[in-house]
Amino acid sequence: MMRAAICMLGTLLTCSALHAQYAPFSAKAKQTEEVFVGGKLSVTQTKEGRYYRRSSGATLEEWTTFDGREAPGVAYLQDESGAVYHLSMGAGTAVARRTTPLPPPDLPTSPNDRDPIIVAGVPCVPAQTKSQPRGQPAVPLGENCFSHKYNIMLRDEQRYTGPDGKVYHTIYEATEIELFSEPDPKLFDLQARNLKIVK
Repeated sequence: MMRAAICMLGTLLTCSALHAQYAPFSAKAKQTEEVFVGGKLSVTQTKEGRYYRRSSGATLEEWTTFDGREAPGVAYLQDESGAVYHLSMGAGTAVARRTTPLPPPDLPTSPNDRDPIIVAGVPCVPAQTKSQPRGQPAVPLGENCFSHKYNIMLRDEQRYTGPDGKVYHTIYEATEIELFSEPDPKLFDLQARNLKIVK
């Protein structure tokens, strides 16, 4: 599940440089997944890690803790070309998934007329999300809070009922956000991380 720029006092980046680039940042990420059967909680899983974005637009979402236990990292990397990889540090592989165009560095102003709120020190606009199965009317899915200044998803909560009757509830949260902090390039270097590319 986490892209525009503004000028801030104290940053080392200039306004003109930021205008043509993504605002680099890193953040702590947490995702909790719950499954309810007959109204009772049946399964819960929490994973934690970090989310990184370079000024080039490349992103890395790396999960290193599952249900409070550290484990070999599982990550999703999208490089500057748009190529997406599923990384498994335990297996030492980087599996090429697909190529997806990067979103533009600057986003239009949100059409949402709700007032911004502050999440993890960053302003974002709450918005309702919906799901529309083919041939069916749209139904509420949840709510997210997206920063249109920095193009960052700060919080996303979804709840839906599957064909099996089970209720799936997912919450994604970004915290401890370090804006305009360029991540270590080695984190995005598959060779430096000794990962074998598998297509």
